[in-house]
Order: sequence, then structure tokens, then C-alpha cells
Amino acid sequence: MIPALAERFHPIAPDYPGFDNSDMPDPTKFISTFDETSEIIESCVEKVGFARFGLYVQDYGRPGRFRIVTRRPDGLEWLAVPGQAFRGSAARSSADRSHLPRSAAA
Repeated sequence: MIPALAERFHPIAPDYPGFDNSDMPDPTKFISTFDETSEIIESCVEKVGFARFGLYVQDYGRPGRFRIVTRRPDGLEWLAVPGQAFRGSAARSSADRSHLPRSAAA
């Protein structure tokens, strides 16, 4: 997916501590919480120098990414949540753009 996104964006895909290519932190000094992982990902965004950003969220990463959005709503340009099913009052027609900011809803 990153090569496809790289045609239009500058994607970064940092690992969570202890996942994939990251070292496992000392569990007596690091407690993995969604708040902690969101702060780590947010620091990557800041180090790269992104003032505006988009987030692709799925699975385990959703809660942490949503925490970033609540702290930096003005920086968010787009949010992709693949595979998310909405039911009941949260469901919207794809033509209903009333929930978007005015600039995006036009």
C-alpha cells in the first residue's frame, strides 16, 4: 500500500514499540497503552515536520490514531478507516456530506 500512497503522499509507517522491526522495551519502564503509542506516533509526525497529515487507521492502531486526531484536529486533512461498518444512527448515505466541514462538503 505504501508504494501506491507514495504517488500522491509522503507516507510514513512507524512500528509500535515491540512490534515488527522495533526492539521490545523493558516492561518495567514502558507500559504500552493507547495514549503512549499515540504519543510515539505523533512524535514521528512532528519529527518528519508534518503540520498537516492524513491517517490510515485499522485494527489495533485505531484508538491511538483517534487520540492524535482529538489532540490535533486542525492538522488532519483526511482520515481513512477501511473495513469499518456503521450501523444505526451512525450510518450515513455516501451522498450525505453534512458531517464534513463546509469546505469539504461543497
